[in-house]
Amino acid sequence: GKSTKDIKKSFLKGDYAKAIKAADKLAVDETIGEEIGTMLRGVVTKRAAGYASDLERGDVLKAHDGAKAFLKAIKGLPEEEELKALIAKISKDKELKAVLKAQNKLADILESEVKKKKDCQNSLKRLKSLLEDHKGTFTGGLFLSEWAG
Repeated sequence: GKSTKDIKKSFLKGDYAKAIKAADKLAVDETIGEEIGTMLRGVVTKRAAGYASDLERGDVLKAHDGAKAFLKAIKGLPEEEELKALIAKISKDKELKAVLKAQNKLADILESEVKKKKDCQNSLKRLKSLLEDHKGTFTGGLFLSEWAG
């Protein structure tokens, strides 16, 4: 019926909060609504936990940007506060902010278009200096994996 369409539509748009609300509405009349709601809550919980483990691993960029983007999809859900706290932790921590800046630089270098030999040499120079500043860190490891790959 209409409720299942609402769930699907919201889910496909990436609006988990709305999809869960629609599933709860459906659960009043049909048990499938409860099952769908449970499944969706599981997805939200797992994704939110994923951003926390990204941060623990040192992938500050993925944790920060992922959490920020996911916030829009989970308005009003318990995980919203967790992710807001994670983002706040990054933006208030001097060290984490520096790592985020470095990882953003790395992403920028790797995404820059190389058309001429000079562009390539410039990118290599930027990468080398970034690596020297971040030897032995997760960011340095990211650089090396991109380099080797």
